[in-house]
Amino acid sequence: MNQPSTAAQSINASSLTVMPGSSVALTVNGGTLGSDAEWKWYQNGCGQSDPIGSGSSIVVSPNTTTRYYVRAEGTCGITACVSVEIEMERNSSCSAHEVVSFNQGKRKDYGNVPALRSNPENALGTPQYNDNAGAPMNYVSLGFGGELVLKFEYPIANGAGNDLRVVETSYGNPACSAYREKVKVSVSQDGLSWKDLGEGCQNTDFDLDVAGLPWALFVKLTDSSNRADFGASDADGYDVDGIECLNGNAQISQCSATRVVEVRQGK
Repeated sequence: MNQPSTAAQSINASSLTVMPGSSVALTVNGGTLGSDAEWKWYQNGCGQSDPIGSGSSIVVSPNTTTRYYVRAEGTCGITACVSVEIEMERNSSCSAHEVVSFNQGKRKDYGNVPALRSNPENALGTPQYNDNAGAPMNYVSLGFGGELVLKFEYPIANGAGNDLRVVETSYGNPACSAYREKVKVSVSQDGLSWKDLGEGCQNTDFDLDVAGLPWALFVKLTDSSNRADFGASDADGYDVDGIECLNGNAQISQCSATRVVEVRQGK
């Protein structure tokens, strides 16, 4: 005789907050599985998309604040979902604080990008991670082929794995395959000599190891979107929300002259 499942009581999380690049373990609390049933996990909606995992426990690595759901699915039906929200912590001490230069490109129709989308200071500070339609204008559009150079108050550290995340705004959070806003990223220690880190689509993480640098103080963002990939005539390339450090600030020892030993001045 087939047995129905009973819904979980809650989800236990190893932490309710997570830093970028870190993981959280989620475990079903309570409930029972019926005949041929499994626990199925979802994010940002219960059963509204394909499951992100199955089993009594999963490990997730969100890149923004995310709500996770679990329910039992089996021969005798589907239970109600329970959910938990994992909040993203932000490292506000490591963010861009100065616009060095901004050379904005044009829209797809070669018109100017509207002034509301053209303030490069919107890329400073901690990224907002808000892709909801109608959200406050907290980004700057590079325009096709445009370039933005940002300086950090303290150097970006080269740690384990990726070291910086370039955060982009696309309302509705579409997949890259549907909305190909792309950017090339370079870094520098002095703002003069640049090393390429590669190209990203929408939100993308980058590793300073690619450049062979222990730290970086400047980041250059160059739009590399293809006009032909966009149908709207007012498309304006990559929209920069901000840049986030994934391993904090680099600790750099200071080495400078402290006293004059001798001066022999010429004529």
